[in-house]
Parts: sequence; C-alpha cells; structure tokens
Amino acid sequence: MDVTEFLISLSSKYFFCNQTALPVLFKQELKDQEAQEGDKLVLHCELSKPNVSVKWKKGDVILQDSKKLQIKSKGNIEELVIDKLELEDAAVYTCDIGDKQSSAQITIKGRKNIGVCFKLQDDKANHPSSDLFSLNQSHRKWKPLLTLK
Repeated sequence: MDVTEFLISLSSKYFFCNQTALPVLFKQELKDQEAQEGDKLVLHCELSKPNVSVKWKKGDVILQDSKKLQIKSKGNIEELVIDKLELEDAAVYTCDIGDKQSSAQITIKGRKNIGVCFKLQDDKANHPSSDLFSLNQSHRKWKPLLTLK
C-alpha cells in the first residue's frame, strides 16, 4: 500500500495527514482453461491500476520471457502466452501482484496416436513369402515408425 505523508500549515496551526493510495485489486481474475497439445494458450487478468509489478508463476517457479513464454502488460491487463503447449505445461499458474494472487488450473489434452497400417508393395517375385507393411502415426508428419516383413 502506498502512503504519502505531508504537512499542512493553516494560520499557524500544523496538521499531519496521511494519504493512503487504494490497493491494487484484480478486476478480472485468471480462469481455469483446457487446451489441446500443440496449441497456444493465453492467460490474462485485469488489475485495478496500470503499471503494476507482476510475477507469473508455474507452481512455485517464477516464469521468465522465453521462446515458449511471453509475458505482456497492456495498461491494466496482464497476459502470459504459452506457445506450442506440451503435456508438461499442465499446472497451476499464478499472477502475483505482491499482497494478492490469482491462480488458474491449466489442463492439456494430448493428441491420440492413431496407427495406420497399409501394404507398401507387392513384391512376390523377389520375396514370395512376405508382404511389406508400414506403421505410421497420424498426428506427426507421417514418419514411418515400423516396417514389417
């Protein structure tokens, strides 16, 4: 809380006054969110004042700007942007303004691995007793995982 003391002189009488600034409050708190693995997620909250010192935390760890995380302040709006979500990003995130905090649970839904098996070639002339098959995963750039003979 900001406190300013000042002295007022009025007709040779002195008065001491304390001016107390209003505390910073959350006008809009963080909300729990669910997102898909690989997506971008934006957490935001609105404060009662602009230009407030804010710390973002994942659990008890203080977060810093990086390629994956962007911390933004726009007036009295505070944002944490998490790019390319991974399952490990699921956690409780907190916006800490000193004497008050707002937290949200982030849940990440993983993509299912769907295997696709198809016959690659029919090469009975060279391999009369075998057929070639390939197993691929559906949500990653179709890389062969396994080839069976």
